[in-house]
Amino acid sequence: MVLARGGTLGWRKPALAGVLAASSLAGAGPLAFSRPAGCGAAGSGGQRVVEVAAGAYAGYALLADGQVMAWGDDLEGQLGDGRAGVVEALPVRPKGLPPVVAVAGGGNSAFAVTRGGALWGWGDDSQGQLGWPGVLSSPVPVPVPLPAKVAAVSAGAFSVYAIGRGGTVWSWGDNSFGQLGNGPGQAPARARPGVVRNLHGDLHGALSVVAGSADAYALGANGQVWAFGDNSLGQLGQGRAGPRAGLAASGLALRVPGLSGVVQLAAGGDTVYALRKDGSVWAWGDDGFGELGNGTVRLFEAKPAPVAGLAHVVAVAAGASTGYALRSDGTVWAWGRGTEGELGDGQAVDESRPVRVRGLSEVVELAADGDVGFALDRHGVVWSWGAGNLGQLGDGGGVNSAVPVRVVGLASCRGSAGLSRAIAARAPSAGQWHAPSRPSRLPATGAIVRYWATRYTCPSHGTWLGPTAGGSKRLAGLAGRLAACFLSV
Repeated sequence: MVLARGGTLGWRKPALAGVLAASSLAGAGPLAFSRPAGCGAAGSGGQRVVEVAAGAYAGYALLADGQVMAWGDDLEGQLGDGRAGVVEALPVRPKGLPPVVAVAGGGNSAFAVTRGGALWGWGDDSQGQLGWPGVLSSPVPVPVPLPAKVAAVSAGAFSVYAIGRGGTVWSWGDNSFGQLGNGPGQAPARARPGVVRNLHGDLHGALSVVAGSADAYALGANGQVWAFGDNSLGQLGQGRAGPRAGLAASGLALRVPGLSGVVQLAAGGDTVYALRKDGSVWAWGDDGFGELGNGTVRLFEAKPAPVAGLAHVVAVAAGASTGYALRSDGTVWAWGRGTEGELGDGQAVDESRPVRVRGLSEVVELAADGDVGFALDRHGVVWSWGAGNLGQLGDGGGVNSAVPVRVVGLASCRGSAGLSRAIAARAPSAGQWHAPSRPSRLPATGAIVRYWATRYTCPSHGTWLGPTAGGSKRLAGLAGRLAACFLSV
């Protein structure tokens, strides 16, 4: 779940501005949008898309005028349109949200940063994600009480992270595995933000933060990576994993050894990706579906290793069990789980090496979460592929797609000048649809079970995939997480 950065960055492209600016990938400067005028009538009011984001079962688009559009599952009100327990297969507008400069999706929550540095959130609040104790959810945006103005926000399954203007990282929400990084012995959940710490005190100077299911990662200005939270599958990158190795989790941020020159991070599920300034991608963590992209499928890898066959990469993104890379030529590549069409190559099979997403070109930004990938091209068109059973694709239907389809109801400027600079100038060398019958509302425990079970249960016939996908150790790890989640509700 990728960080969205706003604040002082103004209308520069949020996903990479300030991260690539100091790297060799930046060319003549950071990627930047001209703040465009309207580009024709559409459900978005004729305002084109300048950023795309993803939640576990929903998609989000930031428009040029600072408004947000959302589509997909609205189980916990994460679309922000005042309803909950419904599905919207076409984009809708969250109610009462002031103009914002960045948007981010989490498990069943969403967040946005205003130009003045205020944070708004909507959707699930069962673990205090919205900062309001005792509130299970909000179907409309509400201000998140923070001790300071923020420049960026990122959300995991049930945890939230924000970067203050000075690079301080704040965290709140679920803390079952120490993923808030506030230190050992903390409460299993908190609605009030605390500061992420390492062995030497508060963690300062972070450029970005990304979150996985129960883990999080901060990128320092020196290109180093800090990790905290769950380590059952080696997500912390320390070369060891689990209680037998003496590191089941960490409530303090630990530096990931062997990594330098990192300019962007992405985390999804239990796998982490680091983009280095030489255009290579490194991965560690869960590999049950080939998420590490090195041609093998195994339980996990506890230290960073290069993704095979990738070069000239300028951005990365991560779904629940799928990795994505944007190359400097505007093409998109994917690897890992593909049974819901997540790879976008026209197939519905897993791939342990990167394959090209079919039909995409001139792409400038990626987003992913759950079993869906999104791409924004230089004309402002948003494309989606993967699972569509809850309207996540935003194409007005309710079925999966193994190739990219266009999110409808959003304005674009196809045929116009488009972005002021779509891709870095210098690369590294070389209708209506209703969901199937289900309860219109689930309690918080049901939402937690649904989040995890979606990844490990075959959607066609309900077969449990834990043992076959990763063996008894993986199943035991999942059972432990589910138990922890139940106990924290």
